[in-house]
Amino acid sequence: MTFKSYDELESSEKEYFASVCAKCKLSPADFHVTLEEGYQAEKIGNLLRVVHVARLGRNGGKHYPARTGTSWLIAFEQDLLGNLFD
Repeated sequence: MTFKSYDELESSEKEYFASVCAKCKLSPADFHVTLEEGYQAEKIGNLLRVVHVARLGRNGGKHYPARTGTSWLIAFEQDLLGNLFD
């Protein structure tokens, strides 16, 4: 497994993430984002990538399966707009 920081995400992912944050008057700096490559879990199966997102100063966070590109950001946007990270 390899871990990467937010700064190491693809530029398209960072741009989309910033756009989603802006919709809620937040910034990417309000979150701790890591990408785990080579992720494996029995319940999910064998995934190549999982993105972990947590809001700084808050409890909890969420893991998003990220098979390709920005697909995980759709689920993040729904969660953010649904106040999951408040």
